[in-house]
Amino acid sequence: MSSQTSVPSDIEIARQAKLRPILDVGAEIGIPANSLVPYGHTKAKIEFDFIEQLGDRPDGHLVLVTGMTPTPAGE
Repeated sequence: MSSQTSVPSDIEIARQAKLRPILDVGAEIGIPANSLVPYGHTKAKIEFDFIEQLGDRPDGHLVLVTGMTPTPAGE
């Protein structure tokens, strides 16, 4: 007998996510509120002046996250 585990769908995973205020997330990782340009409560851009201040630190990692909703024709 094979045991199968149910893998949740993408939408089920997304609906379980608990969004946090972006200012709280920024503060947690050391980005001051005045260096964030909020777009709503859960996303923001970082001021370039703040990024330039980090020039003496080692390079970090870039993570790109994208999403795509295909058309009914499958494009």
